[in-house]
Amino acid sequence: MSFFLEQQVVRLRERRRKAWRRWRRRIERIAVIVLAWCVGMGVLFGGYMAVTMLPLFAVDEVVVQGDLRFLAAEAVRERASVAIGTNIFRVPLTAVQERLRGDPWVAEVAVRRKLPCTVWIYIGERRPAALLNVEGLYLVDEAGVIFKQWQAGDPADLPILSGVTEVQVDNDGLGHSGQMRELLEAKEVFERTAVGEAVGLAEVARDRYGRLTVVTERPTLVLRIGERMADGQLRRLHNMLPVLPGGRNVAVVDLRVDRRIVVR
Repeated sequence: MSFFLEQQVVRLRERRRKAWRRWRRRIERIAVIVLAWCVGMGVLFGGYMAVTMLPLFAVDEVVVQGDLRFLAAEAVRERASVAIGTNIFRVPLTAVQERLRGDPWVAEVAVRRKLPCTVWIYIGERRPAALLNVEGLYLVDEAGVIFKQWQAGDPADLPILSGVTEVQVDNDGLGHSGQMRELLEAKEVFERTAVGEAVGLAEVARDRYGRLTVVTERPTLVLRIGERMADGQLRRLHNMLPVLPGGRNVAVVDLRVDRRIVVR
C-alpha cells in the first residue's frame, strides 16, 4: 500500500472516531437530561403525594367572615359543602365559589386556603333597598339589582317601587330595569331631604307617562310629584307639613303646580 493510501485510511479512521465521540457525548447529554427529568418528576410526584396524603393538611375548620345580616355562617358552611377531614389541596375552590354564588343574598364571595388546615370564606351580602311590586314582590339591592322574590322572613319594612313595566333578566337570574333605577333614584333623593326624614317613605310609583307619585308614612300623604323630583317642591312641602291633615285622614298633595301646594 502506498503512503498516500495509508494516509487516506488513517484520516478515515480518525473521522469515524471523532464522529463516534460526538454521538457518544450527545447520547450522554440526553441520558443525563432524561435522568434529571425522571428524578425531578419523581420528587414532584413524591411531594404531591406527601402533601395530599399527610393528615397535617386535613381540613379541620371552615371560617366564614363578612358583615352577615341575612345569612347565617352555618348555612354558608353547609352550602359550601367542604367536608372536615378533606385534604386542603383537594378542596375545589372554584366549585365552592360557584355553589355560594347560587345563593341570591351573596353579592361577592372569596374562598382561600389557609395552611395547614383552614378553608377561609368571605361573603359580601346584598343590602336590600326596596321592594319592587311587579307581578309579586321582589327585593332590590342598593345597586338596583333585582335579586330575589320576597318570601316570609325577608325584610318587609322597605319602601315599595311600583309601576315598572320593563324588566330584563340575566342568565344568572338577576333582574335589571331602567324604570326601576329611576324609581330607586327618586327614593334616595326623597329620603335625603328634610321632608323625607320627617314623614318617611312608603312607596314610589310611576304611571304609564313616567309621572312620579310618592306615598309617605307619617302621616299618610299621597304626593303628586310629576316627571322629576325637584328640591323646591320638597322644601315647600316641608314648610307646609304643620298645617297638612294627618292622623287617619289621607291627603292627596299636588306638588306639580309651580310655587304652590294643592291639597285634595
